[in-house]
Amino acid sequence: MIARLVTAFASHDLEAILACYQHDAFLDTTGLPGGGHAYGHGAIRSAYSEIFSILPELKASVLAERTRGRFTLRQVSYEGRHPASEAPLTLTASELLEVDDGLIASARLYLDAAEAEREFDRLSAGGTASPRRP
Repeated sequence: MIARLVTAFASHDLEAILACYQHDAFLDTTGLPGGGHAYGHGAIRSAYSEIFSILPELKASVLAERTRGRFTLRQVSYEGRHPASEAPLTLTASELLEVDDGLIASARLYLDAAEAEREFDRLSAGGTASPRRP
């Protein structure tokens, strides 16, 4: 499933991206400038759609990945062009994915790799599950 997500992201295929998420999944991009929370396919579709409209050339490369239980921590390099200046843009972020029944239940993006590592260790050791909308 995670390999499918990488392929779907590379082609900006919103339907294929959503097929990797549970219908009631949680996406947390508050660690990124202008980020927020998205609950469910509709909101997740909107979040990815906005990202791809702002950065139409955006590509991602997985630099490192490890899995413990239902959690996967990935370091990802994003590359594109700055929307205003067209200057090359590179951003390295960490993604913490929680997978249940073969689909992403929650995804969190972090610019601070140390924070992502702490959260991965806490959750994969049995810490409190990701927040869900009531």
